[in-house]
Amino acid sequence: WVETINRHYQYCVVPHQHVKEMFKHSGVNIPIEVINLGFRRYKRLYREALPKGSFRVGFLGVPTIRKNLFKLFQACVNLSSGIPGLRLVVHVARSYSDMLKPELALVKLSPFVEWTEGSISEDEVARWYSRLSCYVFPSSTEGWSFTPRESLYMGIPTVLTDIPVHKELIESGYCKMIPVNGKEEASFDGTISGQWDRVSVEDIENAIRDLYQNYGNYYTKALQGSQWIENKWTNESSQQSLYNFL
Repeated sequence: WVETINRHYQYCVVPHQHVKEMFKHSGVNIPIEVINLGFRRYKRLYREALPKGSFRVGFLGVPTIRKNLFKLFQACVNLSSGIPGLRLVVHVARSYSDMLKPELALVKLSPFVEWTEGSISEDEVARWYSRLSCYVFPSSTEGWSFTPRESLYMGIPTVLTDIPVHKELIESGYCKMIPVNGKEEASFDGTISGQWDRVSVEDIENAIRDLYQNYGNYYTKALQGSQWIENKWTNESSQQSLYNFL
């Protein structure tokens, strides 16, 4: 892909400074411009009254291996005895090849998992977020993460990995961080393509436990973060940046 970019294109646009550095390190030698992406500002809803004794952990996204959904599932299994009413709430927009793997079949069939899939309206997505106790996004690598920005904007306590494209979110202090432990091989169906950050089940588990035990503090931070992020990255500013670049 590096050879293709260098041969057939005059400029390259990427969504984050870390991606620019990675592209340059990989051998892209045409000019690279960073234009941050926006994210969906769903209708803010008053938090729905959750059933007493319920703690709903949300995940929204592609269930590919780098997103670490199965590790999140394992962490929730370990936490279930200590967090009454723990539920893992998963939505994926459509079927993906990764969903045919045995471990994801186990996730879908587990009694404490609420699994939905398919295209839903913006109002339905807003309601999906509003019914969460927290949103957890434990991915090992990203180019630009939309969903933790969405959940923070919605005022949902947000847990995410300490990876480069989450730098601004982590440094804001409004999100709960899952630490990473060095690098590991990035394996896609047995093919190794570089490296990504290593995320452990134990660290995901510890982050959720801390949030649960100090929920009032993290909920207050999420509400403050909702105001902080409101105008931090907008689709309109992204469009203007692209227009200025062109």
